Amino acid sequence: MVEETLAHGRSDSERFTEIRDQLADGMESAHWDLYWRLFCAWEEALPDEEISQRLAVVREHSHFLADAPDRPWVISERPVDVSAVPDATIFTGAVQKSAEFHSVNGRAMVWWTGQPSGGFQIVQRKESGWVNWGSNTENECPELPVGVPIKTAYGNFAESWHAVADQLELEPTVLVAER
Repeated sequence: MVEETLAHGRSDSERFTEIRDQLADGMESAHWDLYWRLFCAWEEALPDEEISQRLAVVREHSHFLADAPDRPWVISERPVDVSAVPDATIFTGAVQKSAEFHSVNGRAMVWWTGQPSGGFQIVQRKESGWVNWGSNTENECPELPVGVPIKTAYGNFAESWHAVADQLELEPTVLVAER
């Protein structure tokens, strides 16, 4: 839709022209945030009516693709190299504990949520500078309800992330030393 809008958008706004110029070398050369700004009412790159019409098409297609039967579940007990899978994106399914880690340097980001998420998502797209972990799979699955705790830890946890996630599940213990 970004490419379609840039080629056939009906806007003559200064912001639309600016975004189109920034994406002239192709979408792979721009930061992902620029795509969303094109459809952001606050940016005023497109008229509100055109934004609504174009995003209706996006929603229709995304819901169809999200429910397509040719997207099989792949269940693995081993870590997944997100950058090596199609679209550099994985959805880990409904879990309360998840981690993203660098297999060479051992650093990991670990998450625990108070309820299973409808779908964790990890995205790694070097082309756009986009590396993300999310608890609502970009709105393709239900997000966590308001008030559900989310705890994270970052460090050299690639080998021990399961234990770290288990610790996040526990309430912290506070000890006061006497002098």
